[in-house]
Amino acid sequence: MRWALAIFLASALAADAQEMRGPDLAVASNFGQGLPSGLLRAAVEAGIRDFRDAVYWDRVEGADGRFDFSRPRDVFPARLPRMSLTVNNGHPAWEDGATPVTPEGIAAFGRHAAETVARFPSIDAVEVGNEVNSANFVTGPLREGGLERRAKGYTALLESVARQVRAARPEVRILGGGLHSVPTGYVALLDRAGAFAHMDALAFHPYDTPPEMLPAEVAELRRLPALATMPLEITEYGTPDDAAAPGLLLKAHCMAALSGVTRLAWYPLHPRGDGFVPVLTREGEVTDLGRAYLFVQDRLAGLPVSDATPDAFARGCRYGDAATVIWGAPRPVTLPQGARAVTPQGKPAPAVLSEDVPLIVLGPDPVLGPSDRVADSFLQFGYPGTGFARLARTLNGEQPLVTMPGQGRPGVPWTPYLGRPDDPGVRLLSETLLPAGSGDFPVEIVHRFTAPEAMELALDLSLAPARRSADGVRLTVTAGDATRLDRIVTDPLAESLPIALSAGETLDIAVGPGATAGGDVTAYRFTLRRP
Repeated sequence: MRWALAIFLASALAADAQEMRGPDLAVASNFGQGLPSGLLRAAVEAGIRDFRDAVYWDRVEGADGRFDFSRPRDVFPARLPRMSLTVNNGHPAWEDGATPVTPEGIAAFGRHAAETVARFPSIDAVEVGNEVNSANFVTGPLREGGLERRAKGYTALLESVARQVRAARPEVRILGGGLHSVPTGYVALLDRAGAFAHMDALAFHPYDTPPEMLPAEVAELRRLPALATMPLEITEYGTPDDAAAPGLLLKAHCMAALSGVTRLAWYPLHPRGDGFVPVLTREGEVTDLGRAYLFVQDRLAGLPVSDATPDAFARGCRYGDAATVIWGAPRPVTLPQGARAVTPQGKPAPAVLSEDVPLIVLGPDPVLGPSDRVADSFLQFGYPGTGFARLARTLNGEQPLVTMPGQGRPGVPWTPYLGRPDDPGVRLLSETLLPAGSGDFPVEIVHRFTAPEAMELALDLSLAPARRSADGVRLTVTAGDATRLDRIVTDPLAESLPIALSAGETLDIAVGPGATAGGDVTAYRFTLRRP
């Protein structure tokens, strides 16, 4: 059974409801905040087809209630081929500009959206809210009232927009949620508030999610019956890493397709001062990432997609008969006759499989050899994951780590994670872990591998406690009855150990606190491979 089939069983209803296709590509343009000279024209001339932007309420509705869209910064949607409108900000005429909570303010918030879509035919969707579950884009009483109140207040805003926009232009999609990350705990509050009855698709910004983890996180979202067949749109995604950006875009597009996402918006169009890698320079020139963006838009978006993953140690998509995008642990790759490998920018490339840069093969499918991996803490992470058993261990015994909701309580990750309901201090994600307790009574996180047969293996360990860790973490490696490693790790560690196991013997990799667990968020990666 392929890796993806196991992951996507929870999304079977969504797969039945829509054929998996390469998501439409869009870009977050921010023209509503200013129009750099010539940039809009350059974006359209470069071939960008879809934009995510805002027309700000306080600029277009006057004190007398009349709307004026005559200024250049407010009329730009008329110059775009396609756009989704984000509505989030308040207006000084209602609640002093804070996020509306009164019936009058909520009604006016929806009226602004309806007036804007009526004015601009290029707007085909309205995204209600922008990262409403965060502290950055909500103001006033709604920010101070806790997440349950925020979910109820947001639902009232969503209902107002949906009702009035549909009355003005029924064909316009309503994108709800406006979520930062994949906060399954907060999403449950939205469900309880009735939000999903008012949206056509759920919009989210999974910045904290490596593309490889997106299908598993979406499967957790889809456990809610209201989201089982709900279309999904990623309306912001990006990175500040110039070198990684093109590959990240390819990976995200593939994993989004296999997750049932219909549209993916890259952030940003042009430099925003936050370091995130743009599609265009300030002068309107296409960047290296921009060339990859146009390649995906022109060659992959809209094509039917199937899973091209051979096993747990790679990820990949087959785009119709046109191309395969695949990456993962290194292994032999053979290109059949008529196939050619290219970079994310469409230039010729060697046929090499790696975890960092996806291999793009135009034409027939590549032929992949076997992987030397036996277990991998990252590529086999899930809820609960495979390869390794994932446990919490104390002096009193051990218990399996279980799936916990993202943003389910204060101070926990905003994505699903593995933890313990009886100990909020313990958490495990695909790339970081946090032990709990103290040196006298540690709560360790254990990765356990059980050998199905006698095996000679190499264990690659990577561990890096955060700089704020008070005294590092304790790493213990035990193979069968032998302790192979026991040390306090305060600086980044990268080490490889030979491991011999008899059939049925276990390998335990345990990470616990030093004298204290203070600041012990630790980056990790554990792999077992045949040497």
